[in-house]
Amino acid sequence: MTSTEKPRRLRPEKRRAIVDAARTTFGKLGYVRAGTDAIAAEAGVSTRTLYNHFPTKLDLFRAVFSEGAATVAAAFTERIDALPRAADTESTVLGIARALVSHRLDFPEHFAMARYADIEREHFPAETFDEWRTAGRQTVTRAVAARLDRLATDGQLTGADPTEAADQLILLIAGAVAFRQRPGVVLPEHEAERIVRTGVHTFLYGHSPR
Repeated sequence: MTSTEKPRRLRPEKRRAIVDAARTTFGKLGYVRAGTDAIAAEAGVSTRTLYNHFPTKLDLFRAVFSEGAATVAAAFTERIDALPRAADTESTVLGIARALVSHRLDFPEHFAMARYADIEREHFPAETFDEWRTAGRQTVTRAVAARLDRLATDGQLTGADPTEAADQLILLIAGAVAFRQRPGVVLPEHEAERIVRTGVHTFLYGHSPR
């Protein structure tokens, strides 16, 4: 089947099996080394069935990558929405930071895919990353920026534009987790909490009213 042919409709359970198997395989091997035969076997379907819905390996990767980003972002937004509205500044920023850590640790296969995608980016068209950013990263940034904007409006934070402040907090927390996280190794809870508290302390030092 060529990439211009319309894929046949799969039963939802088969499509889910393929997507889950692909996420696991791409997360372990990356895009280049992962084979569609191995993904089909992991999913318990034939290669023909896989290609009926995803005409190329790139189509499969892009679908799994963008769907995973949307799922991760939705889970993060749910955590942010659950934070107490009347909490003090430090408690609110700590809650945001812990949500950032949790969403990375709860979806290790997605972030393993993201690591490989960054390394192997020459194999993907630019729109692959645009889809990922739109589905995931931008949603997370907007959710963080909205909570920080509320604190700034109340006079509890000063400094950068809320989106810039969100980028800084995400880099301090998620960036530190990504630096320490290793494939197949769970980041210890005490180390995750240390990252949270160090990052929040640094963030508040730069953004708290003097």
